[in-house]
Amino acid sequence: MYKIFFLIPCLCLAGCGARNPAGARPEPVPADSIRLTSPAFANNAPIPEEYSFNQENYSPPLAWAQVPAGTKELALLAADPDATTPEPLVHWLVYKIPPTMTGLPARVARAPDLVGGLRQGTNSFGTVGYAGPALARHAGTHHYRFTLYALSQKLDLDGTATAAEFRSALGNHVLATGTLIGTFTN
Repeated sequence: MYKIFFLIPCLCLAGCGARNPAGARPEPVPADSIRLTSPAFANNAPIPEEYSFNQENYSPPLAWAQVPAGTKELALLAADPDATTPEPLVHWLVYKIPPTMTGLPARVARAPDLVGGLRQGTNSFGTVGYAGPALARHAGTHHYRFTLYALSQKLDLDGTATAAEFRSALGNHVLATGTLIGTFTN
């Protein structure tokens, strides 16, 4: 029986490396092949208070490396999957990031248009730009997931897109991702 369970995943993976002809099902996205980090906090470590809604509410600095060749645009989505809402709460959405950029500084302005053509979308709180962690009393620890997407084409998004519009525009254009998780406890 052990051999059967081992054989099934192997058979499923056997065809994953083959190139697909035009119009065929896209290849799987390499899981977290982009290295996403922050000088403000380590992966799975607490987000400092200054980046929370309770304090200065500044966006944290982010850095990335290993963006794949052929990337036409980068996009960032920061969300709280531990929120007691049907969908994760979106705390930050940035798109139209040139693939030559290697990070975002701290304290990104809360404006739709940024230097270099970057755009910020609407977060789950109805505002544009970063909205830091803020938990109700006794809410426990939440895990804020920052995900950077490398895209094979520029997204057709104008204005201040919502997370739903962003996810819809992603389609099959994701070449790679990178994830950084910061925790926050009230």
